[in-house]
Amino acid sequence: MKLGDVVRISLACILLGSTCWAGNPVPKPWPLQFHALLFENFTSDGNSRLSILDLWYDWVNGRNYNIIQNQLGQKIWDAEWTNGTSFKFDLEQKTCTRFSVPVGILRPDFLSDARYFGVETVDTFTCNVWEKADFMTYYEDVETQRPLGWLFYTGRFEHVITFEEGAVLSDPYWQAPSYCFDDKVELQGEYVREHGAFL
Repeated sequence: MKLGDVVRISLACILLGSTCWAGNPVPKPWPLQFHALLFENFTSDGNSRLSILDLWYDWVNGRNYNIIQNQLGQKIWDAEWTNGTSFKFDLEQKTCTRFSVPVGILRPDFLSDARYFGVETVDTFTCNVWEKADFMTYYEDVETQRPLGWLFYTGRFEHVITFEEGAVLSDPYWQAPSYCFDDKVELQGEYVREHGAFL
């Protein structure tokens, strides 16, 4: 740990009245509803792919939305529900894939059993770091306890650009298009392997 990190953590502990030295810090549970703008860098085989994501998390209504704009490419809508139903669709191409994720969406306290890794400076912020199920590394700003980002084992790093607690996407946007319910749309299982390990 760098001296600057130690100083910043010490100041944060004093200012926030935190018991920083009483044991490992505990990650703050996610708010029951929020909107976050994310910048995603997916590096695989030496190549990077960039995306902007609108993440709408709504535990109260049992749903989660990722609206993904790939760099110079497709815009994908990814609607996930607590009951395990998930749809990924492209409104321009009129394509849709259905997934079954029996565990549903992330719980607000999904990090409660994560392993603490210490402190790192990420994107110029001093962060507490946790690892969840050898699947994801999670970074939380020490001062504000806001999520700063998370790195998946696949190489996707999602940087949090904005974070609005209490923001809710209105109901009409959550409805998957009618062609998602066509009998020709196959039910896929790969989603469980990619996302189910840390729910």
